[in-house]
Amino acid sequence: MSRLQWAGAVKGEASVASITFVISGLSGGGAERVCSNLANRFSADGHRCHVVTLAAAESHDYPLDGEVTRTALGLRAASSSIGQSLLALARRVNALRRALKDADSDTVVSFMDRTNVLVLLATAGLSCRVVVSERNYPPALPPGRFWGALRYVLYRFADTVVVQTRQGADWIKTHTLARKVASIPNWVDWPIANRQPVVPIPDALTAKTVLLAVGRDAPQKGFERLLRSFARIASSCPQSHLVIIGPAESSDLIPLCQQLGVEQRVLFPGTVGNMSDWYSRADIFVLSSRFEGFPNVLLEAMAAGCACISFDINTGPREIIADSVDGLLIPENDESLFERQLAALINDESLRLSLSSAAPTAALRYSSDDIYALWVTEILPA
Repeated sequence: MSRLQWAGAVKGEASVASITFVISGLSGGGAERVCSNLANRFSADGHRCHVVTLAAAESHDYPLDGEVTRTALGLRAASSSIGQSLLALARRVNALRRALKDADSDTVVSFMDRTNVLVLLATAGLSCRVVVSERNYPPALPPGRFWGALRYVLYRFADTVVVQTRQGADWIKTHTLARKVASIPNWVDWPIANRQPVVPIPDALTAKTVLLAVGRDAPQKGFERLLRSFARIASSCPQSHLVIIGPAESSDLIPLCQQLGVEQRVLFPGTVGNMSDWYSRADIFVLSSRFEGFPNVLLEAMAAGCACISFDINTGPREIIADSVDGLLIPENDESLFERQLAALINDESLRLSLSSAAPTAALRYSSDDIYALWVTEILPA
């Protein structure tokens, strides 16, 4: 690597690298957590780490350790026309290139498809190593024709394209010009360190069977179908309450609860920084997503000992859950079976205990040390 500094070469001490991580923002989401975790972990190992975000800094961003520096460009704005979009693209590429040249890093690591494209444009002609990372199953959330065409061509210039599953890797190899593709799943840290805001668990959930779902307020997460399924089984599961963490008070999900008649049994805490408390209180974790990359929340729930139920979607759950051993996998879109299995899980305490006791062992396969070692191989090759 061109600017890698070797500390204590005579004594054989470890090398010290400069690494810049680039992501749209650091507020919520699995990709954002992975980015902050990697920056903090590489920094703890003595490397110089810098994080660049396209968005401005926000109060509830994932925390970065004191040795990690950050540049927040504040350039994540919507454009209303093709001309404005192209102008905004040029502005972002130029600002990003200046930030990356100032950071003068050995390796640049980016997250998410459009940000990956921006980074590959911004690093053209620079001597740094570039690692780009897809955080969803690519065909499930296409970036659009323009961005997709750029991704197809530009991935050839990445030193490595990181995806989360073998299925995702196969897609990238087939549908882009990427020269090297690596599959690295997420890791799970338990317990999760608290960040703001800390939201206390209401007393009203005491002695209830608590179902928990976590994620952004987006169609991908399938929260509206979860609410409809919960409403259909609510009368047969009178002690159950559903908690959905992520959506805000302005979410369209709240009037949907009222329409379904379950508003008294569904709680929306919004953004929560003390996730370990909420996972520990939950009896059942529900992944209702239509697609994922490699769901952090499922790993965290299993590490916490929740009895988990998930649709068998692309991609992630089938790699994590052994069906009927440490969780329940429901064929994709089979909502009728999902409702029957969810009701059974709510009403059968022995089934819940069987799954919850096995879940933490399954999560151990994704230890931070093991997964971090895979990232080191790609970011700091020998």
